[in-house]
Amino acid sequence: MEGFYLQSTHSYPHGINLLCNTHEQISPYAKLVGIIGTKPSEGLDTILWNKNGNTTVGPTIQDITHLHDVGEIFIRRPGNYVISVNLVTKMNASIPNQVSHFIHVLSYKHGTQRVLAEQRMSLNAIHQRVSASRGVYRLDLHDRLSVASAHLEHIDVSSDDNVFSVNLS
Repeated sequence: MEGFYLQSTHSYPHGINLLCNTHEQISPYAKLVGIIGTKPSEGLDTILWNKNGNTTVGPTIQDITHLHDVGEIFIRRPGNYVISVNLVTKMNASIPNQVSHFIHVLSYKHGTQRVLAEQRMSLNAIHQRVSASRGVYRLDLHDRLSVASAHLEHIDVSSDDNVFSVNLS
């Protein structure tokens, strides 16, 4: 047996280790890239995220799901999640130059919607920059996450650098 192991590790240096690690469970994740539209909601615009291209969700829909028709990520495993939003902004001289975006959670457990995070920034004389927020939040089974903006006219919706990501930590 020792000869087999030595021969296998010499021929396939990573092969034995990969076989031993196949039982590891992959944590749920979603990375939504690109904006395809918006949906009005309570004075804000909920962002609808691309379901194709660089968007990835995994490991399966039993763990986490992108509800692309409503712009939400559906949590199917409770736990602490790292939630990150990057939105590319643009300057528009004809309107006030402040941008804000919100991360909302619709709680199945409590039956309410609340703001998890809010990011506000002034655009001053900078033509383009990124409005970013990131944090770790405790989410319950069947919670639904979304991103909304009060100033969508300042978001560069054509940029592929607009990203909404959620990872179980």
